[in-house]
Amino acid sequence: MVHTVEGGDYGFQFRYGRAGRHVFQAWDGQLQGTLPMMTGVGEAPCGFLSYESKGLPREYLGNLLVASWADHRIERYVVKERGASYAAELKPFVQGGKDFRPVGLAVAPDGSIYVSDWVLSDYNLDFGSAEVLGIVGSGEATAQGKLGDEKGVIVCAKSGATVE
Repeated sequence: MVHTVEGGDYGFQFRYGRAGRHVFQAWDGQLQGTLPMMTGVGEAPCGFLSYESKGLPREYLGNLLVASWADHRIERYVVKERGASYAAELKPFVQGGKDFRPVGLAVAPDGSIYVSDWVLSDYNLDFGSAEVLGIVGSGEATAQGKLGDEKGVIVCAKSGATVE
């Protein structure tokens, strides 16, 4: 995850090739004059969302949520200032089972979050397998199989996702 600023050098220049292993390339600010990442994110991040609504508890406001397909989870990042830029700290949010493959995130008007779940471990789209789940603040669930925690967040899913 990168805080992009105009004219910033993030250490990767195509002229050194696609491999990313040249001595003049840096991925996290290792070379003088290059800018670091805010944080690394999970394997195969698909959907990003800045949560700016009131449906979840107050502690989630301003957090970045990332759908990490290959890690079977939705990651939550708390953004903090670091000098003239930002850093982000990973906090547990939703961890799914082997068939949980989140790919998209959207906020509903009531502040709940909808997650599209690819389900499959391959790239063949099967509309009969994919599902949508809802994450809501303490209140009503939107699907069968709701799982909750003491923080007032409920995941409504059939794919074994749990709030951490």
